[in-house]
Order: sequence, then C-alpha cells, then structure tokens
Amino acid sequence: MAWREFQYRLTSDCPLLMHNGQTADPLNKFSKAMKAISGKRKKTEADHEELARIEFLAGLYMGKDGPVIPAPMIDACIIGASKKLREGPLAKAGFFTKAAAPLEYEGPRTAEELWADERFRHTARVRVQTSSVMRTRPIFSDWSAIVTVALEVDLVNVSQLDGWFNVAGTQIGLGDWRPQHGRFTAQRLTE
Repeated sequence: MAWREFQYRLTSDCPLLMHNGQTADPLNKFSKAMKAISGKRKKTEADHEELARIEFLAGLYMGKDGPVIPAPMIDACIIGASKKLREGPLAKAGFFTKAAAPLEYEGPRTAEELWADERFRHTARVRVQTSSVMRTRPIFSDWSAIVTVALEVDLVNVSQLDGWFNVAGTQIGLGDWRPQHGRFTAQRLTE
C-alpha cells in the first residue's frame, strides 16, 4: 500500500455553523453547568444569557490555537460526497484526514473572546422533541482551512479525490444546518 498526503484549501461559500455534540454526555462540564440553570423553574434574563453562553462555548471545536474543523467531520463530509458518486467503499478504505484543520478567519481566537464578539453568535429557534427552544451556536461567516489528507494511491487516484472534495463543497457542506451552511470551494495545494 502506498499512502500519500495531499493538502486542500477550503474556502467558504456559506457561513460555517459549529455544533460540538459534547453536551450529549451528562458528565460533561458544559452539560452539568447547563443543567444547573435549566433545572430552575423561573429563569431570569441573566439565566437565559448564561445558558446561551454555555451552549455557545460547548458548541465550539477548539484546538490549542483556536477553533478547528475536526478530522472526523472532514472525513464524514468527504465520505458523504463519495457516496453520491457511488464510491463510498473506496473512500472509506483509501482516504482519511490526518488531523484537525485550524480555522482561518478574521477575529478573536479564544472561546470567551469569540462569545464577546456578537458577529460569531447565531441564535435560532429549533425543535427539541415537541418543543420549540432557542439555541445559540458559533458561526463563522468568512472562513478557510487547510486540510491534510492521506490517500491510498494504489486504490484511489487523485482525480477521484478532487471530485469528492468538489461534491463535498457544493452538495454536502461542513458543520450544522448543512448544506445551507458550511459549503466551500476546495483547491488542491499538493501536486
């Protein structure tokens, strides 16, 4: 087997809406903090604001230098695109993302600074079972990232990989509320 690395620059065509699912774990620190407030019968305006802040912070995917796009998210996006081209098993066997991709954008890099800048907040009504509730998520309007992937070149050729990235950017997208959000243009940087 011959694995080779390729890099792609992903450039936003639509805003990226993050939603890290870590609050599904009842032992997660954000889940515990949210439960302490959401369990109150009468919530104050400050309680609602604090719930939104905790949701926002929990929704971020953070690396050591700021927000990232996790490797499993990129893998799922590309494999979803390969399935549209009837090449899903090929992608699963011959492709993977090497590491999380740092998100490039104009703005603050820490979670608390991002919360303080309202340009990075997206609040919308969502359905949770039979109820309608407000949710706050991190949003990045103009973003890009350099993604490093490994390809088994004896199994998959690079033109197939280019096709997967193209379909992923135009039809699949990254993050929450895709494909309306998270669409991108991919440019291969490695020859």
